[in-house]
Amino acid sequence: MMQPPYSPDLAPCDFFLFQKVKSAAKGHHFELTEDQQRAVTHVVNDIPQVAFQEWYNGSTAGKVCAGTGDVF
Repeated sequence: MMQPPYSPDLAPCDFFLFQKVKSAAKGHHFELTEDQQRAVTHVVNDIPQVAFQEWYNGSTAGKVCAGTGDVF
């Protein structure tokens, strides 16, 4: 089955962020959803802006936007 070039189920940013969030949450049990939200927010806020920029510049999304100005 052909896969679309972009799927909301597998967005490229998920691959960049998921491992960082997963590593930080490993071994933790969150009693409340709010505790989990705070933990994820803390992890994402601790990622330097330059890391996001480097990911974007090296990603397919960055190349598509820079090349044509279109995302789709």
